[in-house]
Amino acid sequence: LDYLEYLDGGGEWTDRLCTDTGDWAGNLLGFYMHVSNRIGINGRRPFSLDGMVRTDDTELLKAEREAVLNGIVHADYNGSGGVRVELRPSSLVVRNPGTFRIPIRLAESGGHTDPRNPNVMKMFMLVGLVERAGSGVHRMVRACRELGLDDPRIEEGMDPATVTVAMDTFAEPKAAGKPTNADILDFIERDPG
Repeated sequence: LDYLEYLDGGGEWTDRLCTDTGDWAGNLLGFYMHVSNRIGINGRRPFSLDGMVRTDDTELLKAEREAVLNGIVHADYNGSGGVRVELRPSSLVVRNPGTFRIPIRLAESGGHTDPRNPNVMKMFMLVGLVERAGSGVHRMVRACRELGLDDPRIEEGMDPATVTVAMDTFAEPKAAGKPTNADILDFIERDPG
């Protein structure tokens, strides 16, 4: 388990938590809680308002936590490497050993799940962090689209077997004007009727 935070825009990490440092218990839930807190408090994204009350638990934040949970729950802990989370000023990257157990397109559509580690999933379910509904990747895609961000990039590597999920967490406002072909295709995909 390895968490690296690069918030100054440079190539050196500014915060790190890994199983090698010995400054934490080294369990999966503790790792998730630390990473989730760091994602939520680093101040690199706008927050939303509910009236005059600041709401920090945005859909994007939920999607980022989902990416971290998926990396932990679906990791092949007998494989090469470990779970690695990299937080940058405009992106979150989660890499875990193993491969997708269902087609990526099926995961993006939602409603399908095949956990590699059902007991790990059950542990997170018992503390209220996982639903086991197969909605995680779909939720990540939906949140990014609603915010005008690119869809999460999900890639499988084969030597060694890895799954990498990269999410943009900041987008430049789109200039008004003529829609691009990508904008048109995205609109058709979202509303085929």
